[in-house]
Amino acid sequence: MKHLNKILGICLLASAITSCKQQPDTFKQLSTLEGKWLMQTPESTMLEVWEITNDTLYSGKSYSIEGADTTLSETVQLLKRTDGIYYIPTVSNQNGGAPIPFKLISSEASEFVFENPTHDFPTKITYKTDQKDKLSASISGKINGEERKMGFEYERVK
Repeated sequence: MKHLNKILGICLLASAITSCKQQPDTFKQLSTLEGKWLMQTPESTMLEVWEITNDTLYSGKSYSIEGADTTLSETVQLLKRTDGIYYIPTVSNQNGGAPIPFKLISSEASEFVFENPTHDFPTKITYKTDQKDKLSASISGKINGEERKMGFEYERVK
């Protein structure tokens, strides 16, 4: 009986290790954001730039370009911690310039959803990379009790 318990224990441990190795590393999947992404609007051009800083941190910056003027809109950290993955934007003219963390709540089929239900707006930030050179982003939440969503469609700068 002791040998059966040991064998069963070893099998369970081996199964757990194999299962862990087969699960994709979600943080590494976010590396698809790396690079420069451009979105044209009638008013301006939006540029997002992402770079991999290290194994636990990706750094992003968003710019608004109007004519010859380029303005930094926000800086973002994608941070892998022991309790999860966080999207942490800092917008200079919002929240007193303080960073606001959004925790990754789902990642399926190249779609990454981050939430912070305590933030006023947005409460949800979504990134989706359907194709190699296309990036969709959206922010959503309630404004005055009404659900709102804003979408952003980027193309990779080559």
